[in-house]
Amino acid sequence: MSAELKALAGASGVDLALDPVGGEYSEPALRCLASLGRYLVVGFTAGVPKIPLNLVLLNGRKVIGVDWKTLVTREPAVARTNLQHLFQLWGQGVISPKVTATYDFSQVPEAIEQLESRAALGKVVVKIDHDA
Repeated sequence: MSAELKALAGASGVDLALDPVGGEYSEPALRCLASLGRYLVVGFTAGVPKIPLNLVLLNGRKVIGVDWKTLVTREPAVARTNLQHLFQLWGQGVISPKVTATYDFSQVPEAIEQLESRAALGKVVVKIDHDA
């Protein structure tokens, strides 16, 4: 996995790694960072990683915790601006979230089960009919 990430990152590495997965994927992601690169910790769906801190120290890399709930609570205006920017990028086709499954509102229990069983590889979407 490390070799594949390094090949994708190129010789100089990447400036930013966003990690919503954790576990065994964290160290390879951190290793593919460029000098002074930033590693954003978003979640631990694959478990909490053990990261050798020499990877941070030796190349001046930064590990930054990103928690949406904390941002919304402490800085709601910043959170709102970030969300507007994400929707703008999505509308322009710059980003495209992976959707595992889409459910009607009547299927909410099935959607929750997919999340709880960790079967979702991307987002689980529940459609809400505003006309009903």
